Amino acid sequence: VRKGIGDIMGGKVLELESERLKAEGMIAGAIKTCKKFKLDQKAAIENVVEQFSLSEKDAINYVKKYW
Repeated sequence: VRKGIGDIMGGKVLELESERLKAEGMIAGAIKTCKKFKLDQKAAIENVVEQFSLSEKDAINYVKKYW
């Protein structure tokens, strides 16, 4: 029983982590596209907030990380 629960929970954690990484990659791509098209960081933040339903604080952190 414990092994079965561990397998289920372990798989769930890995699935959640892979989804988080996928979402972060999409956010990074959106930010890099804004930069490529010569938009400023403010426009990139607004885009990320709108496109990914993030808070402004989280969007600012992503822009700082991937700009």
